[in-house]
Amino acid sequence: MDRRDILTIVVGVVIVLVISLVLHPPQIGVQQVKETPVPTVNMTVVTSNQTTIPTIPLPIVIAAPTGQQSDLQQLTFTKTPWLFPRYQMPDNLNVFGASDPAWRFNDTIAFAYLSDKRGGLTNNFTVQYPIWKINCTVTAVTHPEQAQFQMVLVDADTGTIVTGMQFSYPGTMSRILQTSRHQFYLIIACQDVDHYSLTLETSPGYLS
Repeated sequence: MDRRDILTIVVGVVIVLVISLVLHPPQIGVQQVKETPVPTVNMTVVTSNQTTIPTIPLPIVIAAPTGQQSDLQQLTFTKTPWLFPRYQMPDNLNVFGASDPAWRFNDTIAFAYLSDKRGGLTNNFTVQYPIWKINCTVTAVTHPEQAQFQMVLVDADTGTIVTGMQFSYPGTMSRILQTSRHQFYLIIACQDVDHYSLTLETSPGYLS
């Protein structure tokens, strides 16, 4: 092989290299970096297991009335009857008998009342008078022969039943009490009763 053949080969190689560089230039200083996947964060919602403990409302302290209608304190039903020492009606109320004898005072003043057609437990209340009474009137027009009404007065500290009354038909009944300065509440159960009203009354002589 002579010098011209060698030169021809060298020139051919150079031409191939030049064409290769033109078509595929080298990436100088640049490095392909693969994207790092972003990890998925699972957000867990934590639900609080804290339980709100219901509280028994403060007892109603009934103020001394002056005889005005605005002085009447309305008794209200509680929303947490299971927190009371007794919240079920006893099986037998016949032990309390019929209505008490007539009130020995000539006149009375009502200081609290409850008027409704449904049963329940009232919030606690306190009576300040040494002698007082509960008057109850039950009205049943739709089904008078099926009317049933039961009420008990309960000592809120011990759950002891102080007194009670029971109607098998519409009517009225009274209970005279000689216990005071305690916290009380009422348990009421009724069936086929259109309306009932309870008034707590005392003698004007105990208002001073």
